[in-house]
Amino acid sequence: MREQMKIVNLRQQVNALTAALTRASPRGHTHALSDLQQGTAAKDDVIAWSGSEWIATAPAGSSPVALTNASAFLASDVSMASANTWYNGPSVSLDAGTWLVMASATMGRTTTTAGHYNLRISTGLTHYASVQQYHASVANNWAALSCNAIITLASTTTIYAQAAGSLTNDVLKATTPNNGSGANATGIVAVKIA
Repeated sequence: MREQMKIVNLRQQVNALTAALTRASPRGHTHALSDLQQGTAAKDDVIAWSGSEWIATAPAGSSPVALTNASAFLASDVSMASANTWYNGPSVSLDAGTWLVMASATMGRTTTTAGHYNLRISTGLTHYASVQQYHASVANNWAALSCNAIITLASTTTIYAQAAGSLTNDVLKATTPNNGSGANATGIVAVKIA
């Protein structure tokens, strides 16, 4: 009988312990974010499984990237004496990689006669982007053109902003003809993106 009492007492203790544990740590319990400790986490870190433990780490692809860039602007006007001929504007030398290249130009003429202005991004042999604008038969007609391209280069290459006009004696401008603010009216800018 004494043995049976011990077993009953043991069962009661196990049941009491089970009940206490269930109350202390119910399944599916939650914690407020404020309960978590900072540990070694840095600003914008996320929690990730390392294979053996949970750790604070920067999100994938979030490491800072040092951007490489290049730019050039005309220092003086380029006279485009011949019609339908491409003239080199500013250029940049870009190393291997993928680049976002942006070209802008101010061009025009001081005489009347309708025609077209053209701008392109080019090596002189390979043309990556181009744009055209019509101008009316008006003297002192100036236009602002721009074009952009994503260019992938296998080796160091010189990229030009090139301009052409459909009439003789058009001008690619270094400064804007009115209210000029420095030699920045025609330029090329490149940012390495990969």
